[in-house]
Amino acid sequence: MKMSKVLPLLLAVIAGSSAGAGDLDYSMKLRGIAGTTSKDGVRNGLGLGFNVGIPFSKESKIDVELGYRYLTGDGRNVGFPANSLGSTLANQDLPLSAQPGASTNFQKTNVQGFTLRGTYSQPFFMDNLSWHAGLSVNFLKSRMDAIGDFRASAPAQQAAGSWAITPEERGTTVSPVLGLGYTFSESGAVELNLVLDTYKQVTVTPAFNAAATPLNTRVTPSIGSKNISTLKIELGYTFRF
Repeated sequence: MKMSKVLPLLLAVIAGSSAGAGDLDYSMKLRGIAGTTSKDGVRNGLGLGFNVGIPFSKESKIDVELGYRYLTGDGRNVGFPANSLGSTLANQDLPLSAQPGASTNFQKTNVQGFTLRGTYSQPFFMDNLSWHAGLSVNFLKSRMDAIGDFRASAPAQQAAGSWAITPEERGTTVSPVLGLGYTFSESGAVELNLVLDTYKQVTVTPAFNAAATPLNTRVTPSIGSKNISTLKIELGYTFRF
């Protein structure tokens, strides 16, 4: 069954089995996401979610939220890795390096997808203020726009390569969530969250493929992935129905 069908069904089952329809609290949440550090150009983003609040006790509740998350990346020019290839030329090692001003390794990464978040909340310190904590299950896809053009410095000026690709990587991860919420009216509230964002990110690394001699070396992109964990700050607004 596709993810788009599983998540709404799971949300409805959890909400419907825990409380009567009249006891549920429905809301939409809009969040701005700020990264504390940049991971390969990816830092900030936006989030949108549909939330169902389920009474758990007289003062506490459980929130179940189906959301969509988008993290935008900054385009950047990444340096080529240093390499040295053996050569038959004068029986010497021939260092292979990018020609300044003539080589490009541009990368721009975006991360987006669905999240299923569950949190427990209860009043904290003063009226209308509450704390909440829980977990977010993330079904995210990272996509990279990668444009490369390698031209080697002398004496290996024939070593070259170029590419324009958009590889993707999907993964399922779990992130802890901790935050505070303040309700200022029956229909509105704000929240501040700390989230340890986790996702699987696609990577593109120029690879040097040696031929008979380094003069014929071709440079091609090698596609891989890596796990990312980075702290995000969320500032959100809640619209209650």
